[in-house]
Amino acid sequence: MKKKISYLVLLLMILVLPLFITYFNREVYSMVPSINKKSGLKLISGEINNDLELTIYYIRLSTLTLYPLKEEDVKDKYYDYKIEIKNNILNKYVKDLEKIDNLKLQKVNKTEENIRILCEFTSNKGKIYSIGLNGYKGDILINGEFYNYNRFFYDFVSNFVPYCEVEYFEKRTEDM
Repeated sequence: MKKKISYLVLLLMILVLPLFITYFNREVYSMVPSINKKSGLKLISGEINNDLELTIYYIRLSTLTLYPLKEEDVKDKYYDYKIEIKNNILNKYVKDLEKIDNLKLQKVNKTEENIRILCEFTSNKGKIYSIGLNGYKGDILINGEFYNYNRFFYDFVSNFVPYCEVEYFEKRTEDM
């Protein structure tokens, strides 16, 4: 009888333990087909003829802050560089813009932002994308929703970051 109870308790632990681990894990993933019209977002590459522009608000990765920064903090007051890339320059990056449109990312349930690099794509129709990057391996904030890390966004931004920051940027992100 004691052996049966022991086996039952062991079996119950084997079945219940994974449920507790899953329940208390804060990162819950769901697949998103891609960042495009299927997910309700506009295509960036399709806006290239509508005066597409990119504004990057950049905080040096070496800058320490007292609290995690939100999009509004970065955009309104804490950036070190504000880089505006006009349509004629973005035309040279059409393939990269198309790649952004077709990236397959996983949506992540998270609540804490710590933005170091904020990218805003706008056209004459208004804001298309707002992309927040941490500056180190971490989730990416796209239009208020968190997605899993993807190195491509960091590589794309490094095309426009001031040269004096690129080396430090690469050292901080090389292991990502």
